[in-house]
Amino acid sequence: MVQTVRKHNKNEEQEIVLHYEDQLTNEWQSVFRHALGLKNVKDAYGNTVETPMALGNVYAEACGVGFHNQCYASNSIDFAVSFTAMHWLSSCDIASLGGTPYMHAARCPEPPKSEKEQAAQDWKAILRARSKELVKGGRFACVNFCVSKEGYFLGQTDKGYSMWDSFDAAWDQLHQDGLIDDEEKKAISFPSYYRTMDEFLEGIEEVGGFKVVSAEEKVVPCPYRELYTSGKTNL
Repeated sequence: MVQTVRKHNKNEEQEIVLHYEDQLTNEWQSVFRHALGLKNVKDAYGNTVETPMALGNVYAEACGVGFHNQCYASNSIDFAVSFTAMHWLSSCDIASLGGTPYMHAARCPEPPKSEKEQAAQDWKAILRARSKELVKGGRFACVNFCVSKEGYFLGQTDKGYSMWDSFDAAWDQLHQDGLIDDEEKKAISFPSYYRTMDEFLEGIEEVGGFKVVSAEEKVVPCPYRELYTSGKTNL
């Protein structure tokens, strides 16, 4: 992204500040060791991820405030990016699937009202916070888990096995082995919500201040499954 911004602005020496955001309890040491070039990082395909600081005139800082709130000063961010994060709900108390066979709202025939409403409130809070942080004309790219028009969602498409069925099998085995009891087995409820395209767009329209440049659904193949099926692993 640093190189793309510099190319767009036709300034290879442009100073760039990277603002990392995550929970206070995140393991920040690895983030900075990578940013400072002290730790090599590879992607799922084994490709080395370039260290930002090695590009020169790049500075890094971090914030431990959760993304449901404003994390940086108003009018201070030019380009905000989020990858697979904003499906998490702001409260674990709202997770209401304990005692049901579903464990996640996306698995339900109809999402629980409490989680659906919390997810809508959270998305609007996220948008308001980002709207304040962004400079006029700034961009916000949000790559997030969703429920597609086909009913696909994380771990459950027309490829391979359902991740959620695997979870069910794992919980059942733990129960059979006596490692968890009936109450624990039925208490599983993930505090996250995969929004539909309509839910994403409704929130943006209600909050205002944003212009939607593009919005699309894509199924991202699991890189680990691709490597496995192509015989490029030792498994």
